[in-house]
Amino acid sequence: MDPIREATAKEALDTKNVLKRLSDDIIPHILKLYGSSATAQDFEIYAPNATFEDPLMRAHGVKQIKSAFYSISKVGCILLLC
Repeated sequence: MDPIREATAKEALDTKNVLKRLSDDIIPHILKLYGSSATAQDFEIYAPNATFEDPLMRAHGVKQIKSAFYSISKVGCILLLC
């Protein structure tokens, strides 16, 4: 294999490993957020000025993001008439 192709292949593997580790770190927090079992640590994945948007909500800043996720169980309960 020529040196350029070999370097490119190694770089691609390194990038894949970094992304895998990053997703391994983030996904458990996301699952806890949507599972209504989030702790303060789960919100540390967001930058202070982060914006979060999905079909149900839009929030800017960690304070609004926390509020949005903490209210998911309440909204779900209302919709299901708990």
